[in-house]
Amino acid sequence: MSRALGRRHLAAMALMAIGMTLSLAGCSPPQYPAIAVYPTSGGGISAVLHPCGDDRINGVRLRRLGDGPDGGPGLQNWLLQPPESAKGELDIGILRRPEGWTGSMTPATELSKGRDYYMTFVVDWADGTAKYRGVVAFSDADLARLKDGEVWTDLKPMTLAEFRKQADGRCD
Repeated sequence: MSRALGRRHLAAMALMAIGMTLSLAGCSPPQYPAIAVYPTSGGGISAVLHPCGDDRINGVRLRRLGDGPDGGPGLQNWLLQPPESAKGELDIGILRRPEGWTGSMTPATELSKGRDYYMTFVVDWADGTAKYRGVVAFSDADLARLKDGEVWTDLKPMTLAEFRKQADGRCD
């Protein structure tokens, strides 16, 4: 693993560790590796958002980590809300706003080379407070290493079936 790649993974792991520490301390809702990212056959990038059962995802945020919002070409930060009817697992493209979704997003044709991304979704309680968050950290290099049939989640590749089993395991 190159030094730059190692530093990026260390930074992504630190972000996830901070989030998990805060959730254990009661400062924020728990976070789980409940998002898997993968390249599509048509050159796009998709994410599988896997909440518990038929929970409704209230919002999805993608953050490009590093040099600020205009630090070069490629996919930038965005914040989107799914349609009211969307419940349970969702499979969405992340380079363009999914049909029926609302929020701010500038479409892109690719990820920014050499940059890390952090994606989250939130599921709320009935009173509007956050119940839990699904998270994933990834880069273009992570997705380039995937073999056919693999997705990137929890800082490693796995099959979609393994991801779903892992995500469902935290819902019990």
